[in-house]
Amino acid sequence: MEGDGRPQAVRSVPSHALSEQERTRLPEVANEQRFCTVPPARIVPMLADEGVSLASESSFTRVLRANHQTAHRGRAKAPHAVRPPTTHIATTARQVWCWDMTYLPATVMGRWFHLYQILYLYSRKIVGWEVHDSDHSDHAIHLVWRTALAEGIASLPVKPVLHGDDGAGHAELARREALVLATARKRRQRLRRVIVSHRQVPPRVPGQGLY
Repeated sequence: MEGDGRPQAVRSVPSHALSEQERTRLPEVANEQRFCTVPPARIVPMLADEGVSLASESSFTRVLRANHQTAHRGRAKAPHAVRPPTTHIATTARQVWCWDMTYLPATVMGRWFHLYQILYLYSRKIVGWEVHDSDHSDHAIHLVWRTALAEGIASLPVKPVLHGDDGAGHAELARREALVLATARKRRQRLRRVIVSHRQVPPRVPGQGLY
């Protein structure tokens, strides 16, 4: 009993296959000034509008691929690897903070209050919150500053990660690097700088709202 002979089978060349001259002509046309940045999907229709038919789109693609001209035609940039989103896992309190701003309806129609809130990812304990009548990044920075003082972040050897989405206030907080001030020692009466690690990475869980 013989095995499958199809991979080694000798097949005849189709009658409608491109000749060697036609295969040489296709890269020349594709490298013309007007086609040098255009993919085969556009070259074939443009030639058809002029009444010229050299090959099908698939044939154009196969010939250009054989000549290493199918990727990044023209000034197209090569693709770059995208780093996967960072995942934070909290096994105890004071490791990951989650913060966001949500709207609270007022008694006046069309008016809203803005609730800024920080909670622990591990226990969902609310460690800081403020309500304002406007949305501004300074409110978020002040809340982080006040919460860091209350939670004693200055004395922690490892600072917690401050998790947030890509909202306008979050981006502003990231630009300011989430720098908060905390008192060092009462005798010296001086301020020291405490850095809270900030990560703008959406959580890998269903649902985007924290509240």
